[in-house]
Amino acid sequence: MFTSTEDAWVGAVHSTKNARVLYESGTLLYRQGHVGCASALLVLSAEESSKAMGIGQHITNPLPPKNLRQLFRTHVFKHQGGAHASAIAHLLVGMLRNQVPDKTPAHRECGVIEQIEKWRINADNLKKRGFYVDYTGEKWHSPDQLTQEEYEGARFVAETLLTMSEGFFLQGTLDELKSHGSQNAR
Repeated sequence: MFTSTEDAWVGAVHSTKNARVLYESGTLLYRQGHVGCASALLVLSAEESSKAMGIGQHITNPLPPKNLRQLFRTHVFKHQGGAHASAIAHLLVGMLRNQVPDKTPAHRECGVIEQIEKWRINADNLKKRGFYVDYTGEKWHSPDQLTQEEYEGARFVAETLLTMSEGFFLQGTLDELKSHGSQNAR
């Protein structure tokens, strides 16, 4: 799919930059009172960051061709990868700050795992509800019916993934990523 690791790196950088544009667009729309469309754009931002992270994983530990295709074509695949990366990041930060006692389940202490899992399950539906008016045969559904809580959940995951993606691909280098990957392989 990619001609080289350098080519894959370029794709990860593009995906990360696009994730930033989608995130900023979503936050601007939110400030204008458009919670539905803002939430949908934050889901797209998380998907682009997740894609970048998947490309980075492919650089250090090549993915099977089927998984690589899913990274670009399957929203649920990106939601799962994004949710896992986001959860791991928050658990590590909690441990580094000594907020996660060693002998208690981390999700009880951090309070983020349930929120991330809820986002993963509902991300595609949230995106559709944020962009489209729909009629279920019983009632109308509109983007202006999305809640503050739904927006905040989308913002939380999008921000987490974007921070990770920018750290790897806009602040780091390909050589650093390759070096990190080779150290993990040992």
